[in-house]
Amino acid sequence: MTPLRSIFSICLVLFFNAIFAQQDTSVWKSTQYIEHNQFRSEIPQSWKEVKLANTAEFLFKYELTGIGMPGIFNSSPVTAFYTIQESSKDSLTTIIEEQLADFLVLSDKVQEPNYVYDTAGIAIKSGQIGTIVHTRYYRRSKASNYSRYIMIVENPKTQKYFVATFWFQYKSPLYDIERALFFKEYAYRAFSRFMFR
Repeated sequence: MTPLRSIFSICLVLFFNAIFAQQDTSVWKSTQYIEHNQFRSEIPQSWKEVKLANTAEFLFKYELTGIGMPGIFNSSPVTAFYTIQESSKDSLTTIIEEQLADFLVLSDKVQEPNYVYDTAGIAIKSGQIGTIVHTRYYRRSKASNYSRYIMIVENPKTQKYFVATFWFQYKSPLYDIERALFFKEYAYRAFSRFMFR
């Protein structure tokens, strides 16, 4: 084998190993259910539950740092959380406004030029269509970047809205981490397993 071919082969192996490490779907082979009287949500067994105070705004909070994705990117840590909360608002528009409050008003926030949040729809396991809101920004006071994937979905039986959110914190000024570590795919896989009773 020529030296050039050897180098190419090594690069190819490293590339595929990197892709596998960054999109490790094996965490979904063993799952558990988040149980609530209005919904259940299937998540990886390896996610770590974060204990919440009775006054917490979230119903559930799980940490998934380094689970299904590297905990380090470009020599810096990547932390990740998944939360579910019941909204006190009664319309999609007001809930989106509430969820975007910090995104819109943070005084130390820095964004890409002309960046605006984006939205999409997703079908959950029980058939309803949720609205996904995606935001990203840098905070000078925290010296960190943040990406959020927020799913808002209404229970048709109770007319109550629930908000499931992925929170990613990292250092990556070009936001290439979102594509490299498949944040969107990771979030959508979990969102699609949410269902109302």
